[in-house]
Amino acid sequence: MALDPEPHLAELADSARYPSATPAISVLISTFRRAHYLPGLLDCLEAQTGDPTAFEVIVVDNASNDATWDALQTRAASTPLAFRAGRVGVNGGPATGRNAALSLARAELVAFTDDDTLPEPGWLAEMRRALEHGLHLVQGRTEPAPGARGLWDHTVAVRSTTPFFETCNIGYRRDELIAAGGFRPLEGYRPGRGGTPFGGEDTVVGWDVLRAANAVPAFATDAVVHHRIEPRDYKGWLHVKQGMAIFPALIANVPEIRRFMFWHYFFSARTAAFDLAVVGLVAALVSRSPIPLVAVIPYVRMLAPRRKSGLRNWAERLGPIVRGDFAAAWSLWRGTIRYRRVVL
Repeated sequence: MALDPEPHLAELADSARYPSATPAISVLISTFRRAHYLPGLLDCLEAQTGDPTAFEVIVVDNASNDATWDALQTRAASTPLAFRAGRVGVNGGPATGRNAALSLARAELVAFTDDDTLPEPGWLAEMRRALEHGLHLVQGRTEPAPGARGLWDHTVAVRSTTPFFETCNIGYRRDELIAAGGFRPLEGYRPGRGGTPFGGEDTVVGWDVLRAANAVPAFATDAVVHHRIEPRDYKGWLHVKQGMAIFPALIANVPEIRRFMFWHYFFSARTAAFDLAVVGLVAALVSRSPIPLVAVIPYVRMLAPRRKSGLRNWAERLGPIVRGDFAAAWSLWRGTIRYRRVVL
């Protein structure tokens, strides 16, 4: 099967060491408008332990309109790594950049990370070690980067196997990934107001690979990357909540995810507690009795601060947080109807 969408590279830039002998593993990265993050990421890759000739680094600029391509060309001229940068002319979503990087990979094993991560020195050696044991899909551990984190800021933490196969830290066998068609847009997903036009590509292809190999995912605890903390305001946080209709569409494509969900039908324990609170409030209004308000307690306890000193800040933030949880619930309910897959 060919990669879908098929990559079309407009430009390439190679380091002096590229091409070297066929590497044991290829590091693949798709980047978009993150010129300011690339130096830190590439410094971490240059600091990887082991033989630097045993791996190559391929970074594809997904049609950025900032200084990303200039930064990649500059790095290609100075890095000691076997390094190739490519640029696609049209951004077709994350699938486009990742497939373009995959099409350039020469190694049998491939390790993906994102442009907003900082891999630890032993990351690649641990990922390679796991894949060389014959595994088909290996997730690595992702920790938030050190530093203060605001309430609305974004980061990623992956500390055990998840059903989503986040591409910030994951390894595959190249031929199996290509045989599965590579990364492709989520079938049938129609983003509504507030929704993201792309998403789920990494989840779908991961499950395609596992089904074809009749395999289960593996986890490499010592293959660690740190995910940067992305500053975000309340509006940005709320926008993500409004885009959660993607999850019923994801279940329609990958029904296996359901067994990882809370009671199989709830996105998380928090969404279950919120839905229960809504039912309790409605029942109290209809019955004119305070008894159903008991159903609100699990949600309130989930949001309550752990220390009394945090009560004032909690009271100030409670309204915006509840509004966000309502936006998430509304989006999930809407997605449940649209895609005929119950996710609450």
